[in-house]
Amino acid sequence: MDQAIILYIDECAQTPNPCAYKCRNVPGSFRCVCPPGTVLLGDGRSCAGLERGHIFTNSTRHCLSALLHRH
Repeated sequence: MDQAIILYIDECAQTPNPCAYKCRNVPGSFRCVCPPGTVLLGDGRSCAGLERGHIFTNSTRHCLSALLHRH
């Protein structure tokens, strides 16, 4: 009888962290979460601020002069 080995990997514990702000472990994967007032960008890892155009990326924080508009 074959036995399956299940290996649990916590992607959120990896260095560098896969998410710009907060990482939540979900079964078989992870999900990035952004702080209030920001949205998750298309890369699924970075956050963009709605008020002043702040962008949170892995290990850096950038400010944009233009406001971001999301539809």
